[in-house]
Amino acid sequence: MHEFSIAWNIVEIITKAVEDNRLIRVDTITVEAGELRQIVPESLEMAFDALKTEGDRSEEIKNCRLKLVIIPQVVSCNDCECEFYPEDLCYLCPQCGSINTTVTEGEGLIIKSIEGETAE
Repeated sequence: MHEFSIAWNIVEIITKAVEDNRLIRVDTITVEAGELRQIVPESLEMAFDALKTEGDRSEEIKNCRLKLVIIPQVVSCNDCECEFYPEDLCYLCPQCGSINTTVTEGEGLIIKSIEGETAE
């Protein structure tokens, strides 16, 4: 279950953001994950919820909500420049039939935002 290691990294990032930005509360973290990462949302949420309250984690993150946005894979044909959304892992260009294609979206994993309240 690779979701556990992803959740662990998310919690570490939030913990650092709390320290670096003097946050008194973190409400939501938005994560964008490419479809090709094959993340099971329920597994990631379960791991995140367990890890954010585990051990000596800070009070500031215990009620944080994880918002996961799945980014669909997009493939571009290098011959005719057609962009398409493959239904499976067959990257054959639907316009010209070329196999000379490149995945342009759907592989990433980024923290899009961390929302909370700072100390005044």
